[in-house]
Amino acid sequence: MKTSLLKLSLAAGALSLAVASQAITFIASSSGTYVNGPGTYTTTENVVVSTTAPYPAVTTLTFVAAGGAVVNGLATYGTAGADTLVLAFSGTAGGISPITSSGNGIWNYQSGTGAYAGLVGSGTWSATYVFPGTLAFTTFAGDLAPVPEPASMAVLGLGAAALLRRRRK
Repeated sequence: MKTSLLKLSLAAGALSLAVASQAITFIASSSGTYVNGPGTYTTTENVVVSTTAPYPAVTTLTFVAAGGAVVNGLATYGTAGADTLVLAFSGTAGGISPITSSGNGIWNYQSGTGAYAGLVGSGTWSATYVFPGTLAFTTFAGDLAPVPEPASMAVLGLGAAALLRRRRK
């Protein structure tokens, strides 16, 4: 009986850990407008394509960055409800032609609310801007995953400890 209970707790812990560690690919492309300010720019865009299942689809993007050759800032994706996703991003900006510019770099999960709370993740971003501040296109791609809950880790650890103890006897 004890062996069956031990095996069951190990299996339950391993299964919950495997489910919790499943990363999903996050891809979102959006288009909209941007406004240049002194040393910063702000982009307000509607999401055109988004892959966020099992999380709610993101619908809008607010992208605020410090301007210049080095780009740092925050991107906030939101839905009609209370689900938001905040990404900290950094990268570089460069010119494509006299009427367009671009930027690209990396992003890291910063915070989230609703379904996007308690995640980890990172990825890449790229953006293109048409002068003078009229049109913007932004794409984010990467992975998001839930942080493993402490209870699953505890069950897995207790099961492993019990198994090691049993083998010593």
